[in-house]
Parts: sequence; structure tokens; C-alpha cells
Amino acid sequence: MSPELFKNKPYSYKSDIWALGCVLYEMCNLRTAFEAQSLNGLAMKILKGNYNPINKNFSKELRELIGSMLDLNAGKRPTITDILKKQFLAPYIIKTVNDLVHNPIDDEQYDEILKNQARKLGVQLDQTDIPRTPDTSLYDLDKPKSRAMSRGKPKENIDSNIRERLTQEKEMLKRAKHERQKIQEKINKLEYEKS
Repeated sequence: MSPELFKNKPYSYKSDIWALGCVLYEMCNLRTAFEAQSLNGLAMKILKGNYNPINKNFSKELRELIGSMLDLNAGKRPTITDILKKQFLAPYIIKTVNDLVHNPIDDEQYDEILKNQARKLGVQLDQTDIPRTPDTSLYDLDKPKSRAMSRGKPKENIDSNIRERLTQEKEMLKRAKHERQKIQEKINKLEYEKS
């Protein structure tokens, strides 16, 4: 929890920046920024803003960014736009976006992730519980499957067929995503109930 929440101030996106700073701190130091035996003790440490320095193995820019995200004054914390504009992050952002676009997670990987989460919660999922996305790829829709497919057809017909298939694919993907979200919500609810 951010310091302002302990002071009964209204929640804002700056609390999310604080939370992200805590996650980044933990990723760098392999421990939480604020540790205590009780909620009151934790509140006191957070309100004082006392945490161990960030591991020196990480760049000065990253350490300063995390420090700014954990600033006690919410107004001094960066916005998400400020963070994304950090020059030292640009190569990582570009790589991540590139990976997401060119190497999207496929159904089998997603199925395995869902099954592992369910298994940890003691829930058995069978194949019918996991929504399927179509076998065709959206990236291939602008290319005919074979030369024979395009032979003798006017270009407009091919374009309208592609548009129609693209629309169908998008609808199927939207439905599959919705079904996956419902399964994920059930898993999250079970996780919450178990804790």
C-alpha cells in the first residue's frame, strides 16, 4: 500500500506507480522494500519511506527511477508516460513490443499456463474448458493460401474475402479471449478463497 492510502487520502494512479516501484525494487533486490511483522509495523516503515538501498549491480538510472517511484510525496512520483519516456528503457520497450507482436503466445502455451494455475489450486481443467482460437493466423490473412486460390478471381473479390475472414477471425478471437478471461476470473477467485 502506498503512503497516501495509510493516511486515508484518495486512491489515484500514483498509488499504482508506488506498487510498480515496489515490484521493481523486489525484482532487483530479491526482497521486499518494506518488511515488518505486523500491518502496523509495515505502515510505519512505509510512512517513513525507509528501505535498503537498491542493489548497486543495477544502473544508476534504474535505481533513481525506482527511488522516484517510491517517493513519499505522490506528486513527485513519475507518471507512466514519464517512465516510458526514459531513454535507458527504450531498447527494452522496443524489444518487448517486438517480441509480443512477432512471437505471440500460442494456444498451447496459454493452455499450459492455465492448467498449471488450476492444478496449483486443485482444479481439474479438461480441453473443453479452455476456449480455442482459430487455427489460421491473422498475419496470414492478407496472403492467398495458394496461387490457385487467386487465379481467375478479381482482386476486389479476394480483398472482400480477406476482409470477411479477418472480421470472422477477430470475432472468434474476441469470444475466445472473453472465455479465457472468465476462466482466469474463476482461477483468481479460487486463489483468493484459498488465501
